[in-house]
Amino acid sequence: MKPRQVSSLSPVKQVCAFSAILGLALIALPSPTLAQVVSLSSANSSATVDLGTSAGMNNWTVDGGNQLNQQWFWYRIGNGLATPINTIGAIAYSQPGADQLAATYSSSTLAGFSLEIKYILSGGAINSGASQILETIKVNNTTGGDLDFHLFQYSDFNLGGTAGGDSVEIFNSGSGYDFVSQSDGVTEIAEAITLPEANRAEARLYDTTRNNLDTVPGYNLDNNLTTGPGDATWSLQWDVNVLNNSSFEVFKNKALSVTPIPEPAALSLLTLGLGACRFIRRRK
Repeated sequence: MKPRQVSSLSPVKQVCAFSAILGLALIALPSPTLAQVVSLSSANSSATVDLGTSAGMNNWTVDGGNQLNQQWFWYRIGNGLATPINTIGAIAYSQPGADQLAATYSSSTLAGFSLEIKYILSGGAINSGASQILETIKVNNTTGGDLDFHLFQYSDFNLGGTAGGDSVEIFNSGSGYDFVSQSDGVTEIAEAITLPEANRAEARLYDTTRNNLDTVPGYNLDNNLTTGPGDATWSLQWDVNVLNNSSFEVFKNKALSVTPIPEPAALSLLTLGLGACRFIRRRK
């Protein structure tokens, strides 16, 4: 698939109030070097992100039960080996509130290249079993040349606190991969990709995908869209040519529930106006 051409006028920068919530409220500031494991909290929920290792976000606890083993991001430039984003370089982060986190990785080897991740945790009422996390990932390129950039999100949820019995299904809108559902009994995690849809996707049992990312140069996800029941994992891939002096952003929302979540079409409308954002993108 041909990489997207992204310029500084990309419509991603204009997406609804979602970009305003995540892009304007959080400003990354230098942090103490000793603290790279950051905790978020909101109502019935908490989450932990290890910014300094590939463990990444490794805990999402809702009403006392942790549902997550690992969710993190890998990247590669060109056809080399993908590496976790925490290997990019120096980390600066801030927490404007207990429910928010913004972190920036600045390259130590490629001047002008940086990557930002931002989270907002939105817990539900106590004992509701519901929680959401909004995310953005932004790549900034002022290197003096274009970047053949590939971003991977790897997700390993252990729903119900166990590593087995989970099933995953990834959905294709026709123009890309924009919705993932993972379930174990009545517990379900769903992720909607607001902008842009992923180019490739992969659902596999642990830890096939992560091993391929770590060991196979130029690896591309294989578009296998279902797996399980078992210790299920799923991954998404964005391929983009990031022009010099421009940026590339991904907007996403994850909703977790210990009761059944509505079908994809319904969830995309219910979770913070994601359906409206998609409509705006199609109109553009």
